[in-house]
Amino acid sequence: MLDTGLVQRLAPREFYALHCSPFPTGTIAVSPGYGLPGLDQIRILLPGGGDAAAAVAAEVEALGTVGFPQNVTEYHAGFHALLDPEVAASHQETVSVATWIEPGSDGQPVVGILLRVWPQERLPEVRAQVEQITAAAGGHAAFQDVPFPAMVNSAELSTAAGDYLSTAMGPESVLWARASWPYNCEDFALFLKEAPGAQLCLGVADADSGIDGAPHSPDFAANERAIGHGVHAMTGLLTHRLAALSTSQQHRS
Repeated sequence: MLDTGLVQRLAPREFYALHCSPFPTGTIAVSPGYGLPGLDQIRILLPGGGDAAAAVAAEVEALGTVGFPQNVTEYHAGFHALLDPEVAASHQETVSVATWIEPGSDGQPVVGILLRVWPQERLPEVRAQVEQITAAAGGHAAFQDVPFPAMVNSAELSTAAGDYLSTAMGPESVLWARASWPYNCEDFALFLKEAPGAQLCLGVADADSGIDGAPHSPDFAANERAIGHGVHAMTGLLTHRLAALSTSQQHRS
């Protein structure tokens, strides 16, 4: 849609997306002003052997402020922590790091790095730290020209969506995330570069049925009852927003 120019031709004023999540079936989460970090890929070229590469990788990993969930229980705990204002307050700035070591074309070790930094304005600072670590080891860091962007939900539109859904479906159905999930990035970020919008998270978990609802996990499963809930929520929200935009346009004309 973006590559073909369709989005640019239609010029939507708002974008909305729905993603499954490990929240309970019957709920839907909004995250005003939050979302998902971008992704920066770095390759560090080093002289010397594998010990030097392992030492550099360890130093870079130490820049991380959050560790990746190691099981579904930790995954669930991390997601639900976003709803706790006190816990979320300590996750307003996060750095997650993944590294690996592979042989380069000349046989010298190469350290591969994936950086996810929130907010993305902190990325130059973290890049500089990686560069400093690399230089101290006598290596060279090759950065992406343009890192993949963070997905930042519009605070205004996300709040409006949460308020509408609270009225339409009941306040107990709407969850309010107060921080960003630090471990993934999202293509929807590219649409939000064209116009503001919001990604909502549909709860698809059902503990009583053993359905964890954890996206990208090996045993992912979703409660199919959540489909109807998601359709009801999004059709109502989109109809509501179209009516609001139409009214706004009539007032301007």
